[in-house]
Amino acid sequence: MALNDTRHPDAERLAEYADDLLGGDLRAEVEQHLADCAECRAAVMETTEFLHSTLAMADPATKVVPFLRPRRLIGIAAGLAAAAALVLAVRSARPDRLFGPRGDRPELQELIAAVANEPTRLAEGRLSGGFKYAPPPAPTRGTGDGNVATHVRIAAAKLEEEARVRSTPRARAALGVSDLAVGDVDGAVRSLESAVALEPSDAQYQNDLAVAYMTRARRRGAASDWVNALAAAERAVAANPALVEAWFNRALAIEGVRSADEAKQAWKDYFDRDSSSDWARERREAGRRN
Repeated sequence: MALNDTRHPDAERLAEYADDLLGGDLRAEVEQHLADCAECRAAVMETTEFLHSTLAMADPATKVVPFLRPRRLIGIAAGLAAAAALVLAVRSARPDRLFGPRGDRPELQELIAAVANEPTRLAEGRLSGGFKYAPPPAPTRGTGDGNVATHVRIAAAKLEEEARVRSTPRARAALGVSDLAVGDVDGAVRSLESAVALEPSDAQYQNDLAVAYMTRARRRGAASDWVNALAAAERAVAANPALVEAWFNRALAIEGVRSADEAKQAWKDYFDRDSSSDWARERREAGRRN
């Protein structure tokens, strides 16, 4: 996208939106454009990530977000507009070099980028597709939570739109994840059940369905959701034994429905496959507390 392309908001306007400086009609106008334009939506998300990285470099006490060669980027001190312009300029050239590798589910990458700087992850369980580690959310977040960040809502809205246009298993599974992102756990279960019914052998869809069931179980205490979550996680493990997310969710589900000894073995099965990640450290710390 050219920086002077009048079909899109200019870099300064996108930067003002990213920094939450727009209000009223101007903000609504940009949000309407972002709902339909994946290019600008990604630019806003990546501009935010860029700025977080810049602030982290300026403050040694802040945890630095991984970012390639920040000192070689031009215009760091020029503010938000320069950051947005830089993002728009490089997206069509070498986006992977600047912003890191994409995950194995391209349909989810905008949502994954949107939640990457959020303080918590979308659910206690592990979703597939390459979501960045973050602490688990509070179990009481309700349907349509008003605290969902705008850029997360925009990414979720795009997936909802895609599912309306194309009722494929991939689109339905992505819609289920986007429902979790905005707090609609019942919608997440329905969408992922639909995807799994169409492609029962897909380990990632089964895995994400297990996460949706467990999220609902945490909120409502329904024993049947724990049982369903375990069944979905077991199907995911059987379909793809290399999917570590499924082993994580299997162990979580076993905690909900079986004995402590079985849960301990289930976590050992997971640690045998993932022993050093932030996810593994979280569960080891939880085990020491319990």
